[in-house]
Amino acid sequence: VEELQTVFRDGQAAALWFAGMHTGNWIKRLTPQETDRMIRDFVENPEESLRKAVEAFLDYLWVGIRGNEYTQSKELLQYQARFGSIMESHVNKNKAKRIPLSEDDKVTLKRLIPVDMAFFEYVQAVHKLRYEVYQEMLEDPDGYSSWCDDPENWDFSWERIPLWFNGKRII
Repeated sequence: VEELQTVFRDGQAAALWFAGMHTGNWIKRLTPQETDRMIRDFVENPEESLRKAVEAFLDYLWVGIRGNEYTQSKELLQYQARFGSIMESHVNKNKAKRIPLSEDDKVTLKRLIPVDMAFFEYVQAVHKLRYEVYQEMLEDPDGYSSWCDDPENWDFSWERIPLWFNGKRII
């Protein structure tokens, strides 16, 4: 499984990272037994990995989202962290050679890649709600403060947003 996971980690890296299950040696040093256990835990129960990823994600101040939400995502970070501005200077150039996949590899990919897709869709849903709340707060700061001061609203949780994977509700 480890050899194949190296090939397609991009299809699951976000969920593994947030779940604390990414086995890349540039992230943390693991024994071969620890690496094997983490990989097997993920392959045998990707739903639990997603649950762990979502729990960790909800604790982050900010998570950048690429795509249409990127500008909104930066705006939220700038507001939440009270940054004056955000400079960017990252270029990602991948020069790794492509390794051909066997048919078995492709079957495994089709089963596990949806983990990151489900996680990304959940992150997008949370982002959308957070951005809407942010916009409402900017339009009516006093009304937002009143809502926040009302104890009836203190049990609000982002976990009310469902996460679905393979037809099952995970969160």
